[in-house]
Amino acid sequence: MTLAAVLAGSPQAMAAPDDAARVSSSLRATAGQMQTHATATATVRRPQFLFALSAPGARLTRVRGGYRLRLERPHPGVVKFSDRPDRLAGSEALAAFVRNWRRNGFVTDPPNAAVVALGAPAGRDVLVLELRRPRLSGAGLSFLARPVATTPAGLAPFASRADRPRALRLGPTSLFVDGAPGAGVRYQPITIRFANVQPGQQLGVSLTGNGSPVAFSNGPDFQDDSGIAITGLSGTIPVSRLSLSSSRVQLATSSEGGGVGLTGTLRAYLVAEGDADTLFLRSTADPGVELTAQIGDSVPQVVNPSQTLFSWEPV
Repeated sequence: MTLAAVLAGSPQAMAAPDDAARVSSSLRATAGQMQTHATATATVRRPQFLFALSAPGARLTRVRGGYRLRLERPHPGVVKFSDRPDRLAGSEALAAFVRNWRRNGFVTDPPNAAVVALGAPAGRDVLVLELRRPRLSGAGLSFLARPVATTPAGLAPFASRADRPRALRLGPTSLFVDGAPGAGVRYQPITIRFANVQPGQQLGVSLTGNGSPVAFSNGPDFQDDSGIAITGLSGTIPVSRLSLSSSRVQLATSSEGGGVGLTGTLRAYLVAEGDADTLFLRSTADPGVELTAQIGDSVPQVVNPSQTLFSWEPV
């Protein structure tokens, strides 16, 4: 998503035509600081994947709060594909599917799934469940499961065949897990600390992925701290222009107002698709401006005018 918020005079915001995003901007100043927030209230559409698993047998047993679904001797590979207009397809190891459960957003938004028992009689051949807490143990893969009130759109072909859950032992079984839009998309907060900024100077940071797509972002939708925040630590920050694109964040200060040697922080987000481990940041600030960056809870690092390697996860 490309977002440019121009904050001079009356706040305005411009978004790329294909983003279809409504952007709100607000300024709040106190005696010692100025904060600038720019938040987008719409998302860029991302492919919705369906994950397909298979096993020669399965069991559904009652447990406190619902059921436990166990696939016996599941196939070691998982197929994933998306519908029109993307028509994407791929595969991953079963262990990777389980390991990426949190990265796919399934911890906070558990996926729905269709359990299809091949050759089973009507009334016990299709179940639609919400899945939580996958566990690979021994020769099986288990989930905590509970019934869903309505069949989600991604599993619509199974809606008319869905049976009422009960304890069952099944033969050859396919499991279709409905991945939410943006499955595989991960966010990390990034805090850029700037120092020795003279009024009228600009500061900026460019971003390059290191083998996996990474971009600057406003953060997850519907999260209270999503957006961009600028905080002055040594006085009011006279912001004249703020721009955020997928590969660069840039802030320009006004030559009027503010003190000498401004210090503050700019907080935004990084978004990645897939297994991003490292990335490169590079300072595009005016001479004399000092920049450090902190990704998540990691230790802050200096951002140099040359490519500087950062870890996605805290080390």
